[in-house]
Amino acid sequence: MNEAPISADAAGPTEPRRTRWNPRPQHAAVTIAEVRRGRFVGLIKYTLVGLALSLVVLVVAWPGLMEGSKGFNLPFAKLGPEDFQLRMVNARYMGTDDRGRPFVITAASAVQDPDDPWRVVLDKLQADLTMENGAWLSLIAATGQYHQQQQRLRLEGGISIFSDRGYELQASEVDVDLKAGRAVSALPIHGQGPFGLLDAQNFEITNFGDVMRFGGGVKLTLFPGVGG
Repeated sequence: MNEAPISADAAGPTEPRRTRWNPRPQHAAVTIAEVRRGRFVGLIKYTLVGLALSLVVLVVAWPGLMEGSKGFNLPFAKLGPEDFQLRMVNARYMGTDDRGRPFVITAASAVQDPDDPWRVVLDKLQADLTMENGAWLSLIAATGQYHQQQQRLRLEGGISIFSDRGYELQASEVDVDLKAGRAVSALPIHGQGPFGLLDAQNFEITNFGDVMRFGGGVKLTLFPGVGG
């Protein structure tokens, strides 16, 4: 006699399947990965910005590094783009002439010429030249241009020239050859010295102020008692 198979219903209720409860949220692993990815992206971003700033500083300082001891040093307070030009604040340039005599140029600001990396446009500048015996010549101007490779300085706009010998001259335009220690102007000049007042149509200063020549209808007004 064949026995019929027992149905599932007849077998009685089955015990429910047990599952283990996991207290860790399933999205926790995704959150950690996102945080790590964000940190990595941020690190790369700051690294690229730092590299870009380093390259800008290197581009500005490169001409001075290549020129050597007769070039100029380039310490600065600030550096930033201005109309696609490089601008320095509190610029300071140092060098020597062909005889090793030092000169120092300071300026309130300096902007690099985009067409000539050796030339900078200076604002509110002063150039100090010193001889071997300690004698000095100082030139102060509202604006100027300095060509580092040629070591030439062009001064414009209200120029004052001072010498340790007691001379004070006023000019509107002066060209200075820092290699030779020579300054010239083809425009009228007014000044004074220990002897009196002076007016001339042009002048030449050589040997860092050791010799001064004036020409073009020189007018001299002597102070009382001079030469007496």
